[in-house]
Amino acid sequence: VQRVMWPAPTHRPGDPLWAMREIAGHPCFLADTRSEREPRSLSNWREARLCSPQQTGRLRNWIANQATSGRPAFVAPPSMLLPRPRRLQDGPAALCLHVDAWCGYPASLHPLLAWIHDRSASNVVFLSGDEHVSSVTRITLHEGAPDRDPVVIHSIHSSALYAP
Repeated sequence: VQRVMWPAPTHRPGDPLWAMREIAGHPCFLADTRSEREPRSLSNWREARLCSPQQTGRLRNWIANQATSGRPAFVAPPSMLLPRPRRLQDGPAALCLHVDAWCGYPASLHPLLAWIHDRSASNVVFLSGDEHVSSVTRITLHEGAPDRDPVVIHSIHSSALYAP
């Protein structure tokens, strides 16, 4: 889907592979969680980033602008936001080196979820499709403060429709 958003005349080599578009009347942020990711190792996995600072800033601004719209706002990264794979729940943290999803990049995942929570952006829906699993995940974000309502967002992930 993302590649068809950049017809040959408008996308030049070196242009970012992420964009903000309206698709069928819905605001969409088409994220690039592939080409901008930083390599991970045992020494840097906690700090490695999934997206460039420029893309992260644009995504945050986009979320802030959509937070009060009252309509769904879709973020479409190739990498699944949540849930985390079960093997990460009980295993050593270094296993995240083998995870392609956002949870393998905690320096990107945790600040993004905090940003969404701080802006009460309960209309955000993440749409992804890269792993060999399909899921619909309801995510409740709360900081434990009694005066703050939790923020609920969704992560919808689809396996390939055709994978010979």
